[in-house]
This record gives sequence, structure tokens and C-alpha cells, in this order.
Amino acid sequence: MLAGDVGQASGLKMCYAAMTKGLQALGAELLTAARLLGVEDTLLAEQSEGDVANVRRFVERSLLSMRPRPTAGSAKWRRSRAASRTWACLVRLMLGAADVYTNVRDGGLLATELPLKPVAR
Repeated sequence: MLAGDVGQASGLKMCYAAMTKGLQALGAELLTAARLLGVEDTLLAEQSEGDVANVRRFVERSLLSMRPRPTAGSAKWRRSRAASRTWACLVRLMLGAADVYTNVRDGGLLATELPLKPVAR
């Protein structure tokens, strides 16, 4: 039971799931892009230490639970279709990230509500 107003538990569940699934989805897209761009090994080396290594391990563990869905057509067609979808998703992700940074820069809701102070460790 969560103390507070009605809807607190639903809000917590929604935010928790959005953060975890969002990180998983973003990580999957970026790892795929790194492979397609031929920088997968370099990225792994860059992300082998510190906080980003913890995030990468989280993403990699979550990839095991993402179940592939069977699709029709040849393997080559599936790969090209997947690559096209990946690039489209990356563009949408980057546009969304740009919107977030713009909102913070321009003093929008994110700038006023995000905990922008450093987190104590």
C-alpha cells in the first residue's frame, strides 16, 4: 500500500515501467545502431567503467527478455526492413531527446520539475 492520494500507486507503476522499458528500448536501439555503424566494440570499450557500465549491463540483461517475433520473407529482406525501422526509430528518439533538452534550456516544465541538483552517492 502506498500512502498518499488515490492514484499514487498507478502513477508509481507507470513511471517505473516507463523508465525501465524506456531505457531498455533506447539501449536496444543504440546498440543496434552501433552494430550497424561498425562501432560496437569501440562503444563497449567506452562503456566498460563507471555509471554508464551499470546502465549498459542493465540494458544487456534486458535484451534477453525481449522476444523476437517471427516475420514473413527472406532473411535478407528482414534484415533490411529491421535496419530501416532502426534508423527511423533512432531519428524519432533523437528528435525526442532534442525536445527534452530544448524544454530544459527554455525553462519549461522539465527545467522546473527535474531534480537538477547532483545526487549524493
